[in-house]
Amino acid sequence: MWTRRQFALGAAAAALPMAGARAQAQPYPSRPIRLLVPFAPGGAPDVVARALAQQVGQQLGQGIVVENRPGGNSIVATETVAKATPDGYTLLFATSSHTINPVVYKKLPYDAATAFAPVSLLKRTPGLVLVAGPGAQARDLRGFIEEARGGKLAFGSPGVGNPQQLPGEQLNIMAGTRMLHVPYRGGNLALNAVVSGEIACAFVSMIAAKGPIEAGQVRALAVTGSRRLSALPNVPTIAEAGVAGYDMDGGWQGILAPAGTPPEIVQRLSAEIHKAVRAPLVATRIREDDSEPIGNSPQEFDRFLREDSARMKAIVQAVGISIDS
Repeated sequence: MWTRRQFALGAAAAALPMAGARAQAQPYPSRPIRLLVPFAPGGAPDVVARALAQQVGQQLGQGIVVENRPGGNSIVATETVAKATPDGYTLLFATSSHTINPVVYKKLPYDAATAFAPVSLLKRTPGLVLVAGPGAQARDLRGFIEEARGGKLAFGSPGVGNPQQLPGEQLNIMAGTRMLHVPYRGGNLALNAVVSGEIACAFVSMIAAKGPIEAGQVRALAVTGSRRLSALPNVPTIAEAGVAGYDMDGGWQGILAPAGTPPEIVQRLSAEIHKAVRAPLVATRIREDDSEPIGNSPQEFDRFLREDSARMKAIVQAVGISIDS
């Protein structure tokens, strides 16, 4: 016969599995979500990431904390997410560097093709703006190209292999310029170097370029994509200005989760992002560089990543960028 104490202990033990089941059955999300941004605060990706975090957090009824983890051309933050618990509480704000790095770096601490679960593509940018400061004398692209053919000009980007380096290297190939690439620790630092005259130019997003252009600190010489930007209707594309066939878009931004994240969580996040990118708070930030909100499905984003990886491989190999690591 059980004593009263034995009965109480047995009842408590029987209740443990039930308590565990209730804990596992907690609706997602039941605690704050981390969104890792691989760049410094204040840059164009950070602006969109924070707007997205605020909007999706409101929709989910749970906070999304933005953590800036710059370093290694986005590798630091990307590795952190790749090795995180796949429970939907650690996400990556990915950019074009995600498909460029596997081609540029001979060794990475993760496999970009298998370490992540695609959630949603947020936006694609039609083109970057080539801005010049006091370090360049030319007032238009044709004059700038002639000046750059002398080999005395430098352009900056947030790092070797960064999407903002590729347009300059491509211009060197297609226009015969001899610009020197100078890597910085962030896009804002590269742009500040243009403003101060430390370097001649940089290829930056419209979001980043708008303030310095309006303040007269830099000159917008051309756009890298296939069409002009609505915010700069009088600024030609590089192809229009004389470099036939030149066409480089401004990259993309999207959300990735660690591989193994439950499909129902990935689908939930994708649906919320689809809704969020059309909300005024986020859509305004996305459209500041003429991008259009996308917010597609995990399957569509996965297909996009595979196609973009092949495209980036062709461009990087043509430019000839390679980093030992």
